[in-house]
Amino acid sequence: MLAIFSYFGSLSFAVIVILTFYFGLLKIKLI
Repeated sequence: MLAIFSYFGSLSFAVIVILTFYFGLLKIKLI
C-alpha cells in the first residue's frame, strides 16, 4: 500500500515538473 502511494506521489511530482517546464517554454516563446 505504501509503495503504491509513493509511486503515485513521484508520478504526480514528475507531472508537475513537466507542466512547469512546458509553461516556462511557452512564456519564453510568447516573449
